[in-house]
Amino acid sequence: MGVRHMTVLPFRNLGFVFVLVLACFPTSAGARNVTEIISRGLQGPSDLVVDDSGIAYVAGSWTNNAFKITPDGIITEIINFTGDGTGNTLDRPSAIGVDDEGHVYIAGGYSHNVFKITPNGIIMQIIDSTGDGLGNTLQGPWAIALDKSGNSYVTGGYSDNAFKITPDGVITQIIDSNGDGRGNILDRPYGIAVDHAGNVYVTGSFSNNVFKITPAGVITQIIDSTGDTMGNTLDGPHGITVDDSGNAYVTGLLSNNAFRISPGGFITQIIDSKGDALGNRLALPYRVFADKSGNTYVTGYSSRNAFKITPDGIITEIIDSTGDNMGNTLDGPLGITVDDSDNTYVTGYKSDNAFKITPNGLITEIINYTGGGVGHALERPYGIDVDDSGNVYVTGFYSDNAFKITPDGVIAEIIDSTGDGLGSTLDGPYGVAVDNWGNAYIVGVYSNNAFKITPDGVITQIIDYSGDGMGNVLERPYGIAVDHTGNVYVTGMHSYNAFKIAQNGLVTQIIDSTGDGMGNTLEASWAVAVDESGNSYVTGWHSANAFKITADGVITEIIDATGDGMGNMLDEPRAITVDLLGNVYVAGRYTHNAFKITSNGIITEIMDSAGDGTGNMLNQPRGITVDDWGNVYVTGLKSDNVFKITPNGVITQIINSTGDDLGNTLEEPHGIVVDDSANVYVTGSASANAFKIELCDTLAQYHLFEDCLSGPGIAGPGCSCPDDDADGDVDLADFARFQLTFVGP
Repeated sequence: MGVRHMTVLPFRNLGFVFVLVLACFPTSAGARNVTEIISRGLQGPSDLVVDDSGIAYVAGSWTNNAFKITPDGIITEIINFTGDGTGNTLDRPSAIGVDDEGHVYIAGGYSHNVFKITPNGIIMQIIDSTGDGLGNTLQGPWAIALDKSGNSYVTGGYSDNAFKITPDGVITQIIDSNGDGRGNILDRPYGIAVDHAGNVYVTGSFSNNVFKITPAGVITQIIDSTGDTMGNTLDGPHGITVDDSGNAYVTGLLSNNAFRISPGGFITQIIDSKGDALGNRLALPYRVFADKSGNTYVTGYSSRNAFKITPDGIITEIIDSTGDNMGNTLDGPLGITVDDSDNTYVTGYKSDNAFKITPNGLITEIINYTGGGVGHALERPYGIDVDDSGNVYVTGFYSDNAFKITPDGVIAEIIDSTGDGLGSTLDGPYGVAVDNWGNAYIVGVYSNNAFKITPDGVITQIIDYSGDGMGNVLERPYGIAVDHTGNVYVTGMHSYNAFKIAQNGLVTQIIDSTGDGMGNTLEASWAVAVDESGNSYVTGWHSANAFKITADGVITEIIDATGDGMGNMLDEPRAITVDLLGNVYVAGRYTHNAFKITSNGIITEIMDSAGDGTGNMLNQPRGITVDDWGNVYVTGLKSDNVFKITPNGVITQIINSTGDDLGNTLEEPHGIVVDDSANVYVTGSASANAFKIELCDTLAQYHLFEDCLSGPGIAGPGCSCPDDDADGDVDLADFARFQLTFVGP
């Protein structure tokens, strides 16, 4: 981002010279407001259902949420990770259902519970891991079924049982691992269905069988591994459904087939791995659904398709991997259902979408990974920066794009895999930097290049694999920075070097594998930073060190694997930043620490794996930045958190895996940046989102330092007035401590 400035004036009082900084000074103890500013929407849709009004409901397994999609395409998130908002969270939703009154039921496969959502949005947990409260626990609920009386049924995929939950909350275990009690056990029940008479059907995926449980509790095994006893075996039964005539249908996940079991017990194989026998094969059939006309529908997870089987045995492939044939592909279809108008709906678990197929074969994508966005996905956001106007820029490493998010929340994709549209593509965008004029610069790790994107959207490739054109190539660029005059700096991780690209386009290699030329080599150059004087700083990931390169080309190693020389080592430094006074900060990923290197070479470990010392650990720091007041911010990639370290060493965790506490979690925080108002922005690489953290409530809380100098007992500490000596008031002594810790003696 653009270089910022502080105004310093001499202030004489009490016999010493004091530096008065005319800028806001947020403390570590101020208020905190966390907002998710971009997210991934829907991922891993595991199941879907349609009500009598044609409203579809889709569960997002990896995004821990569910969406409602109206027939006219309006998409609404109806539940997320927070579950009912009272501490009962939703984790890995595996199944979804809707009853005749419009109540939606969703099972949390990893949170071991089921939620009921009323039509007006009230969410309540109806069962949790305690099961019936009598010792029969619920573990890994994978399937839900609903009857006409409002009873819900859920399987415990890992507890090897199933429960009935009445509308008034009475919970009863209806089957357990003993199966029918006659030697036919139940192992891994992954599917459940209920017929009009109240009979419940449960599949045993590992025991290769299906049980029927009558309302009176009589349990009967209706099919086993022998299948139809004519050589068509059943292996890994998973999905199950029942039609209006009482016929049950079950898929054999590993035998690649499906069977119909009549009320009288007659078993018929209705489809096998040959699919429609026209070359469209069936592989890994997960789910099955039967409509009111007796047609059966089966999804093929590995064959990436779905079939319709009529009562007289005609098999038709109704969708394949091409999806809607408009670029929206289908991959890993799981859930399937049919509405009263004979429209079929299929989820793509791996393609993160869902399709509607009309009776005449028209296919439409009804939701995708954006969860109601405009179609541009964000995957693995690694890089983040903010400009002087408060616009935030985020790269999507897996989605090969970058987004700009304005202060009022407008999100726009500013570059995609096509790069400049002239043949120079973008592959694996990682680092991003923004200059004083609002130009964004992005590196493509796998396309071995970097682009400049102007505020009006003009995209130009500024460097490619050829590097400086003199034999010094650029390979695997990860780091990028820009100075206050518009010079851009890019590291080549595999080429063991770094380049400077001047505004006129001149490319110069500023460091290579020889490092400082004195035996301190540079290996796997990763991160880069630049100060106001034009000095650049580069980390060597494999060489476990960092170098300073002056504007006139003098190279100095400023830290190596020995760290501070006092036993605190440095390993895999992948993040570096520099403050206004020329102090450099480096994070060691596998030593789980961060160092400060002053301009005169003093090295201090400012944080280690102990984190804030209150149990909030730091694991694999990956991003580091510093604000205009000398506060350092570090991301913990594997501890799912971010820390703030004040100039005098106070460490505070400012965000953790709970994210904004509204269900938008933070997973594997990566990039981090801070703006002029001390707002912190951090990407969640695994949660595919980004957060803004406001450490003070409003800008009105920021004051000039002299506004805080009220004397002992008059001004209390606040968001903008630091009580550095912790004596309960804010006075000159606090600012003297600040001067000594930040500026140095």
